[in-house]
Amino acid sequence: MVDYFISNSEAIVNPNVKALGISYQKIKVIHRGRDFKKLEENIPEEFRERFQNKTLFLTVGRLVRSKGQIDLIEAFSELSKINSNLVLLIAGDGPQYSELEKLIIDLGLEGKAFLLGFRNDIRRLLKFTDYFLFASYYEGLSGALIEAILMGKPCIVSDISENRECFPEGNGLYFKPGNISEIKAKIEMALKLDFKKQIKENYDFAVSHFSIDQTAAKYEKFYQSII
Repeated sequence: MVDYFISNSEAIVNPNVKALGISYQKIKVIHRGRDFKKLEENIPEEFRERFQNKTLFLTVGRLVRSKGQIDLIEAFSELSKINSNLVLLIAGDGPQYSELEKLIIDLGLEGKAFLLGFRNDIRRLLKFTDYFLFASYYEGLSGALIEAILMGKPCIVSDISENRECFPEGNGLYFKPGNISEIKAKIEMALKLDFKKQIKENYDFAVSHFSIDQTAAKYEKFYQSII
């Protein structure tokens, strides 16, 4: 019955058409936006001393199976056997918290994998960490991933079309969703790569596609066209 439908990525247009029965003509794509001009500089004090001389990986998302945190923990279990300097930070809350907590203990990853719970300082955490991980099985368009790109972080992400939409062609480092060995291999690859060129290109792409000013302007133009 809707007259218009806003999709926050090109990748989910077809699923919406099929699942909701909306015609293509009614769908307008407007990417979600982030204010890249207001990136916090301060690092959380709690992490300054605790993780000195460690290589930190951060993942952000609701703690549900579709976000792939189990996959990341299992991959880190393998990585920690050959590199004790790696630390996984998991920001977010959700129904899987207890299950993930038990998995960390069962795999002997205390001190190497941390559940941070809900955080309202994700950009500050990104400032402190070295790499961003995102293992989601499906998305709309991830605001957390866009923020990581804008913060200049090398990103290792699941190979889904929604994530590919966040990078210039050929610039992402992808793994098959749910593939533990591939996650491990891509993390090992990332540790050896020089990301300077990709980080600059990814940042420029994000600014040109996902700035909050541009998103707001597109919404305003769309609403004006309806009026």
